[in-house]
Amino acid sequence: MSRSSLTEFALANPLYVWVIVLTCLIGGLAGGQRIAQLEDPPYPIKIAYVFTEYPGASTLDVEQEVTEVLERSIQELPWIENIVSRSLPGVQKSRLSSITRCQPAIQARSGMSCADGSPRLPCSYQPAPTHPG
Repeated sequence: MSRSSLTEFALANPLYVWVIVLTCLIGGLAGGQRIAQLEDPPYPIKIAYVFTEYPGASTLDVEQEVTEVLERSIQELPWIENIVSRSLPGVQKSRLSSITRCQPAIQARSGMSCADGSPRLPCSYQPAPTHPG
């Protein structure tokens, strides 16, 4: 079938064209819904940052009352290989390196481990969300 005869057929019979288009569309949507959601492998996250505000505190206060407490809690996590922390007036910043895998269960456990340090932190500290780097 030549190109001109195919075009002529499509123009003469639009119902066939619409049936083919709708069949492809419905087949694509049905196939997309059947693809397994967990086929993607877990991906490594190499760096994460933790920021914590402690308004009005000096650098020494932030170091002793926030940074050291968080570092002790984070060091208990087996998938963290390196922690670099910096204490500034009113702010604590930590950089966590070499997180070996990223799965929801691990993220939930890391949140619980950091929460374990909360009773030992000062009352006026304000936790900020953890952001992957």
